[in-house]
Amino acid sequence: ADAAAAPAAREQIKPSLPPLHSSDTDIVERPHLVWVVLDDVGYNDVGYASSDLGLVTPFLDDLSTDGIRFAQLYGQPVCTPSRAAMLTGKYPIHLQLQHWQVVPTEPWGSPTQAVLLPQYLRALGYQHVMIGKWHLGHFNNASTPRSRGFDHFYGFYSGGVDYFTHVSEESCDESVYHANNTCYYDFWDNESPQVGIGNNHQTGLLNERA
Repeated sequence: ADAAAAPAAREQIKPSLPPLHSSDTDIVERPHLVWVVLDDVGYNDVGYASSDLGLVTPFLDDLSTDGIRFAQLYGQPVCTPSRAAMLTGKYPIHLQLQHWQVVPTEPWGSPTQAVLLPQYLRALGYQHVMIGKWHLGHFNNASTPRSRGFDHFYGFYSGGVDYFTHVSEESCDESVYHANNTCYYDFWDNESPQVGIGNNHQTGLLNERA
């Protein structure tokens, strides 16, 4: 009986958002949604929670002051499972992503059958832009951001790149990952490699695009 009732219960859960269009105009009436992910940040690494870094994160401190602060939560220790959990709402173990992060040249990533947040929001009329680091797999086109619900992507696929050369640092690091890796350029505007941007610092490029 419980199993039979479950689909009916899910049918009753509807997003409590305003109509897509107002009655008087054709202007979209959706609130803007912004998600920010910071890699490898500990509790003492942001100003409002730190004993010695009180002035280094003023913007994050303002967001915390004006928003809701979660003091206790479960998080992941590395990049790939953190992103997968946020974008799917699932524990990484259910996506087979709990062990480690996607490393260069390995043919795996977030399962393409898993529905991501932008794919859910598309049904509500949203458009989606992702800026920065992907790190959920890029061994085929089906695993990259534009195939996973994002309308536009500007950034890099791998776990980390040099700020000025935009070469994947992981692909060059034989001591940490796999021997005999080949360094590769990793900075993209949608599917186009951004090879003409010179030695511009990546933080500035991402900030300008955002």
